[in-house]
Amino acid sequence: MALTIEGIDTELGMNMLGGDEKMYLLVLGSFCSDTEKWAKVVAAYPEKSSLKGLITAVHGFKSAALNVGAADAGNFAKAIELAAKSGDTAFVSANRERLLQIMRVLLSRCRAVAAEHS
Repeated sequence: MALTIEGIDTELGMNMLGGDEKMYLLVLGSFCSDTEKWAKVVAAYPEKSSLKGLITAVHGFKSAALNVGAADAGNFAKAIELAAKSGDTAFVSANRERLLQIMRVLLSRCRAVAAEHS
């Protein structure tokens, strides 16, 4: 059975794991757990989260998103990560909410698929 998640090329993600759907579902579960943590850090910036913390969270999300096949999300996170590393806090602030929305939508979609297959 093919997995379908809007915004994620699940075939690409599974290919990165040798085509193993069960392994992909495990990775997807980790993606959900980690994204939830990273989203809290992103949401707390700049009031309760440092720029360094934000960079770490966005970097983690970027890498994980690319690993599961969410290239658009991963590439958007990469743009924010690069801006943050270069000190462009205006870009980060202007795009933080959009990143959070992307994270939350992917999290919801991934959880739904993971629940279907548990």
